[in-house]
Amino acid sequence: MKEINISTVIGKKRKEKGITQDELAEYMGVSKASVSKWETGQSYPDITSLPQLAAYFNISLDELVGYSPQMTANDISKTYRELSARFACEDFKTVLTDCRGVVKKYYSCFPLLMQMVVLLFNHYMLLPDGEEKNGLLREIADLCVRVRTESGDVRLSKNTVSIEASCRLLLGEPQSVLELLGENVEPRMPGMPVESLIAQAYAVMGKPEKAKSIMQISAYQNLLVFFESITSYISFCMDDFEKAARVLNMSLAAVEAVKLEELDPNSAVLLYAVGAQLYCLNNDTANAIKMLWKYTDLCTKRFFPLKLGGDFVDPGCIEAWLAESDIRAEIPRSEKVIKESMFNDIVLGLGSLSAPLRDNPEYQKIVEIFTKFVEEN
Repeated sequence: MKEINISTVIGKKRKEKGITQDELAEYMGVSKASVSKWETGQSYPDITSLPQLAAYFNISLDELVGYSPQMTANDISKTYRELSARFACEDFKTVLTDCRGVVKKYYSCFPLLMQMVVLLFNHYMLLPDGEEKNGLLREIADLCVRVRTESGDVRLSKNTVSIEASCRLLLGEPQSVLELLGENVEPRMPGMPVESLIAQAYAVMGKPEKAKSIMQISAYQNLLVFFESITSYISFCMDDFEKAARVLNMSLAAVEAVKLEELDPNSAVLLYAVGAQLYCLNNDTANAIKMLWKYTDLCTKRFFPLKLGGDFVDPGCIEAWLAESDIRAEIPRSEKVIKESMFNDIVLGLGSLSAPLRDNPEYQKIVEIFTKFVEEN
């Protein structure tokens, strides 16, 4: 990350050009003392003389002041990791202020803004005050709008839409969500899906391994979409217990078939949480406890370190693809924050639904295990 450092640049470029401070002063129409002060940082050239100075050294104005409005991919990744780690151990508002400073400084670096959107959305819930949460959600949504409307990058724009829609939904603006995403699911156009066409093109080019990787990525993404969709569907069907329970049982069989706990443990965890809610809502304590044990075992024994596994797709292929994408492949939040979120889901997330479980020894054991799990940090 480059800082404004015009004094160092002037001195360096003058020496590279092989001229003295007197010669530079004569060219610029100033005294040698002025040039000396420029190079020691005691004063700066008049803003109107910067274009002349940059032209003399044959560099851009940005290069002259030692500033770049863009970050490299490595710097973006490093910044994301550092700020994410700080959210887990420092005062939230202090880190948030630093995040805002980074955004302001690199306001035209859209890949960075995309990562700041992801970072802030994954941590906004740490704010204790509801109004402050809403304020930050609006701030995140505004950043999404900037990336979507100003970046000119189709991929970045697509990635921000779902986060912006999530913010609008959390803010109680369902109509805005529909305006962003549309009111209905559009059918796919006849013909092969885009991923299949890309894979076919690589195959024709004699690159079968690349074609295979494209289809693995497609299968991975569509599988996660399936489980996310089916988990939401179950939550919307809780007024029809028989239907919801039937879909849940079929989904649990699919979890086993594709080894979802290894491929994407977070998707499995969310399904188990919804299953526990379903059974609590219908006073089926035995099955609620079974779901909570699945949730607890996965969270406390196999969730960390978070790493793709299983044999439905090649984990190495997916990890390589994630590493190259605009969305960070690292855990979006610190381990401590994730653990606390998991714990809150089974203690607070069930809310009044967990009342019948409070005196259940099995539930008390689950809470005890989770308490120790969170305190391990």
